[in-house]
Amino acid sequence: MAASKRTQLIAATDAYLGGKHREDPVAFPAEVKAIASHIGMARQTLYNWLNKGDPDIAALVERIEAADRAARTGHGKAALTLTAPGAASMGEVSDAELARELREGFARAVWAMKQFTATVERTDGDHDTPLLMADFEKTLQTLRAIHADLSAPAAEQYRRRRRARLEGGPDVAPPPPTDDGNPSLWDDEESS
Repeated sequence: MAASKRTQLIAATDAYLGGKHREDPVAFPAEVKAIASHIGMARQTLYNWLNKGDPDIAALVERIEAADRAARTGHGKAALTLTAPGAASMGEVSDAELARELREGFARAVWAMKQFTATVERTDGDHDTPLLMADFEKTLQTLRAIHADLSAPAAEQYRRRRRARLEGGPDVAPPPPTDDGNPSLWDDEESS
């Protein structure tokens, strides 16, 4: 019986990664928690086999992590990779494309935060602290990746709006302050 559940887990996870996740990595993330929920199996089942040293489950976890890395680093950066201020590596990117990139990125951030919030609300005591901390770290990593993906399109959108304002277009809100000690991504060549 255990072998059949294991085989089902592997097949269902591969189908999820190759199907639902590939079609919509935001709605169907490459995470054990999301996969377990989607296929109707407790994530602890996977962790139990992993703790027993099952090589097929270890390979499955590696595939999940690889799909997660690909989704976090490929989405957004593949569509828009700015190589210099105001320039796009794949030709000029339209204002609509910049707005779409930003909307999708913020939607991914909201989704990640909602997932963590739902996890916290489902817990029932201190014994869940290690799981919560692991989920919290995963959420922070996801948010950092999303922030990195959004930096280039956000800076480009701001540059375009500032340029339009300088040319007599509509006014642009001032850039947000930076308090992390890093140079502002809103600084551009015109203010240097």
